[in-house]
Amino acid sequence: MRIDAGAALKTPGTEHEFSFSRPWRTIDFAGESIEAAGPVTVKGTYTARSGNVFVRGSLGAVVRLACGRCLRAYDQRISVTFDEEYYPGPENGDRDGYPFEGSLIDLKEMVENNIVMHLPAKRLCREDCPGLCPDCGQDFSQGPCGCRRDKQENDGFCSGLEKLKALLEDDEEV
Repeated sequence: MRIDAGAALKTPGTEHEFSFSRPWRTIDFAGESIEAAGPVTVKGTYTARSGNVFVRGSLGAVVRLACGRCLRAYDQRISVTFDEEYYPGPENGDRDGYPFEGSLIDLKEMVENNIVMHLPAKRLCREDCPGLCPDCGQDFSQGPCGCRRDKQENDGFCSGLEKLKALLEDDEEV
C-alpha cells in the first residue's frame, strides 16, 4: 500500500490522486487478530508542503469479528475518512503523523491504525442477539437450553421475589 510522492515533492502545493484496492489478511492488535473478510479499498489525494506530505481520503474494509454475546463470527463494514501527515526521516515519537523515506509513502500502518480505531466497542452480530446460557453454553438464538437457569427464568420475574416474601413472612420475630 504505497504511493510514490516524488512528483508531489517536486511540485509543492499540487494535489495528486490515488486509489487502490488490496487484499490483506490480519491486523494484530492488543493480542487479538482482526481478520479481513475482503479487500481494503483506499482512495484520496496527497499534497506536499514544506517537505511533508499530507494525505486525505477514505478507506473501506470488511473485517470478521466475534460477537460479544454468542461468540459467532460476523462481518463488520468499516468506513473511515482520514487526514494524515507524513514527514521525512525516521520515526519520531514527538511528532504526530507517519515517517517516510525517499519519496515512497507506505500507507499500511495508517490504514491499519484507522481500521482498529474504528472497530465497534460493542461487537454484536445483531443488536438483539440473545447470547449464550451462562450455565450450559446453549446459543439462545438456536432456542432455549432447558437447563435449570432457563426453567427458573421461565417462572417469571416475580417468582424469586415471591419466594423471598414467603421466607420473610415465615420468619418469626424472636
